[in-house]
Amino acid sequence: MEDKFDSLSPSECGYFENKISMSEAYLFPTKEVAFEIFGRRSQKAAFDFFLAQGFRRNGRIIYRETCPHCQKCVPIRIRIDDFCFSKSQRSLIRKNSDVTVTVTFNQQDFATPEKVALMKKYNLRHEPDKKETDSEVRFLLLSMNGLVDLDDTINEEPVFNGVMNMEYRLEGKLIGCGIVDIGNDSLSSNYFYYDTDSDIMKRSLGTFSILQEIKYCMENDFEFYYLGYYIADCKKMSYKARFKPHETRDLETACWTRCD
Repeated sequence: MEDKFDSLSPSECGYFENKISMSEAYLFPTKEVAFEIFGRRSQKAAFDFFLAQGFRRNGRIIYRETCPHCQKCVPIRIRIDDFCFSKSQRSLIRKNSDVTVTVTFNQQDFATPEKVALMKKYNLRHEPDKKETDSEVRFLLLSMNGLVDLDDTINEEPVFNGVMNMEYRLEGKLIGCGIVDIGNDSLSSNYFYYDTDSDIMKRSLGTFSILQEIKYCMENDFEFYYLGYYIADCKKMSYKARFKPHETRDLETACWTRCD
């Protein structure tokens, strides 16, 4: 593809201290370019292709980690027909049976005042001293949902027409939101943010959201569910191995291998 970056600017690794992160990255193809390359299934077919090669989406950029001295970021996915809910996972679903889960594809719903407030609260858990305005957080959400181009222009039409939000509510209150990317055959968990009140934290909403996204795949005939990167030595990324069976992509052979 012509719109390739040699790499994203080297930056501090978000997972390990004193390490530098580097990525191979492309501009996600416009509808017209995707049609020329992939035919009538266009952008979603293109997204399936890139997911299978280990890429992730961030705004209009798709990328994969290519750190020369570290290969710990391992793409991980679930083949839906093979997946079985464990006893503890079924128990967690029952525990959250009072949570209402709905799906929206309407871009007007992607950065509502309710979601802006939730994201601000979520961000404070990680950076307590960070000061963010509602406008800054709204712009961030629009970008994450594929509605902002590289020149910071907010688009009336998304740069990638395959994003949905899964909303989690308790007694009508928004307590979590998943930003989910959709191909023709694949679903990709892009980002999940949630209420950080102690009573909500006990619900393990992060795990619950993955189970709900897997359930959505089952109900809508998706072949693969992508969880992003699995990192064995990083606690906040190693939990993904608990969803079995899964497949990981070998960076040298570019093959996906099943793990039970």
